[in-house]
Amino acid sequence: MVVLAANSSENLVATNHFLRDTEPWTPFLGIGNGLDDLHGLLSVSGNNNSVIGNHFSEVINSQTIRPEGATPVIIRLSEGSGNFVSNNHVVALDVNATSSDSCFEAQVDALLTTGAADGLTVTAVHVDAASARNTVLDSGTEAQVIADRAANAVRATPGVGVQPGLDA
Repeated sequence: MVVLAANSSENLVATNHFLRDTEPWTPFLGIGNGLDDLHGLLSVSGNNNSVIGNHFSEVINSQTIRPEGATPVIIRLSEGSGNFVSNNHVVALDVNATSSDSCFEAQVDALLTTGAADGLTVTAVHVDAASARNTVLDSGTEAQVIADRAANAVRATPGVGVQPGLDA
């Protein structure tokens, strides 16, 4: 969705709503951007960028995830250092959307089906080995943040019903 590439540095990405859902309008079924779900909805390659207070919605059919069986990534820090990721909220739902020839009807039906959707397992933040000395705060649970804790500062969002030190 958004790519900060080629040593993109000192950018602020704040208070946005990123929505990734399956296009329900018939002419666009099966049309993608050529990137797989491991790329990240927000991909950062650079230094000292801030990603603060965004809302990410990943509302897709799990059968469409590419590569098959992968866990989709929401925020990916691929290269660079000193990036600050804080207080981002991720909603991930597995839906079985239907299609329609009417653009308006398809969008309304797609939005109304999210209430009956199941949760979708995602990686909220993935920090690659080529990216270090970053700070990731309250942007995903312990299980949703993949980062070398010796090379990056990470404070996971507490999980509901999880007792610190007792549950993983």
